[in-house]
Amino acid sequence: MSSSSARDQRIRRISLDKDALDANAKIVDELRHAEQQTEEDLATMKAKLEAIRADRETMERRQRSLRKGLREVRARHRREIWTDVIPLDILRCIFDELAMLPDQLWPELGSGRINDARSARPFAVATVCSRWRKLAISIPSLWTYIAFELDEEQTSVPLLRMLEQIHRSKNAPLDVLLHLTESPATAGEDLTKALNLIHGVCHRLRRYEVWMPENICLGRNPIMDGLQAPTPLLESFCLIIPLEHISHWPEDAQDTYLPYTPKLRFLETTGTSLLRSPPNPGFSNIVYLAIWDSASFENFAALARLAAPSIQVLALSEDWEETPPAPPSITFPMLHTLLLRSTDNVTRNLIVAPRLERLTLIGEVLDAVLCPFFDRVASTVTTLTLSGIGLSGDKIPILSALRNVERLTFSECDAEPTYEVSDSFFEALANSSPAAWPKLESVHLTDDMNDPDVTLGSGFLKFVRSRAPDHSTSTSSGSDTPRRLAKVQMDAESIPKWVPSTVEHIMSSAN
Repeated sequence: MSSSSARDQRIRRISLDKDALDANAKIVDELRHAEQQTEEDLATMKAKLEAIRADRETMERRQRSLRKGLREVRARHRREIWTDVIPLDILRCIFDELAMLPDQLWPELGSGRINDARSARPFAVATVCSRWRKLAISIPSLWTYIAFELDEEQTSVPLLRMLEQIHRSKNAPLDVLLHLTESPATAGEDLTKALNLIHGVCHRLRRYEVWMPENICLGRNPIMDGLQAPTPLLESFCLIIPLEHISHWPEDAQDTYLPYTPKLRFLETTGTSLLRSPPNPGFSNIVYLAIWDSASFENFAALARLAAPSIQVLALSEDWEETPPAPPSITFPMLHTLLLRSTDNVTRNLIVAPRLERLTLIGEVLDAVLCPFFDRVASTVTTLTLSGIGLSGDKIPILSALRNVERLTFSECDAEPTYEVSDSFFEALANSSPAAWPKLESVHLTDDMNDPDVTLGSGFLKFVRSRAPDHSTSTSSGSDTPRRLAKVQMDAESIPKWVPSTVEHIMSSAN
């Protein structure tokens, strides 16, 4: 009985489990179907969402395009309104004045920087509207500035732009500024074409400053042949040749280059043999002459004698290998500023400058051989600038010959990009007896100081104290007593901050 009951229970349990399994299977099928249906609905909705998003993005792009077009139309409309309002004769006057604006990036010869705004100006004006373009093209003076620079980023020569400028400038005087020092080696052929273009119109040159490339050897011939023609408009001429290429500019120019330059006032050259020119009225108008490591002595002397009557500023960096034993002196009656980077014995007797006021010297070439020259100009030189390296205490006995110096400046110059002065220089100046530069009134150390490890301290302060005596110190002991310093300006960042404050205290206490 009990076994029959247990069997019946198992049968019922099996039946119940089967019913539960069938019910669960039905539910699973329903859920699977619902899942599949939901996935299909989700895919449909996703496709619909993507379609809506694509439509939105399309409409947004169209909206931006419409807005841009509207802005351009409005800008064109406003531009046409005010450009049409200005009469052409007034507009021409404006363009003429625009062309005559001084170039702040090219204030003097040898220091020009490429003025991108000035280069782009005529092309920008010509794109405003057809009316402005027609007028701009008809004004030659707008297109006379030809300038470009080659380096690692800018490697192509703008030949087409140069052709366009030369054509549109017609016969107007040209201002040419080319910085080619870092030109890539691949630019040699195009550079030759560019220089030939410019020298083909050398009769129109007004300002000419060209820095030749270091990586490309461009010889003198035939690139410079155009400069054998008259240059009646030329006012300033600067040609810088890398020293390693000087051998390709032989000293056989004779009387062929720059034959007629009646307006030439500024001349600077390095590593060239273009200085030999026949006596002509043009060279008598030169007021600025800079010669850097280039010409033979005969070359320089011939040019200097032609220009000596008018030269006011002379920069000379030469140590000639061959010089005559006793060349006749050259008198520069108008010379007031001289930069000298030379220890050549010829300098002692060559330069006679009765009106010289400002003298710039390079520390590393200061030598006792220059003392006779210093004695000749000592009575007139009142401003002394020292540059370069080697400015130490042993230079004071040499420089003390310039007894009338009133203003002393340490700075970079055309020959040296920086300077280094030691503390011993000022200590020797303070200890000098009789006092060097007894008329010294001001000292200026510019921010061009190079070596941060060379600092000024006790030696400099000793000098300041020696020239800024206390009230209790007698200042009437005779003519040997040096003047009191009126101004000490220290702009060099390498000078410790406590030094300028101490100098200020010393100066204020002495007043």
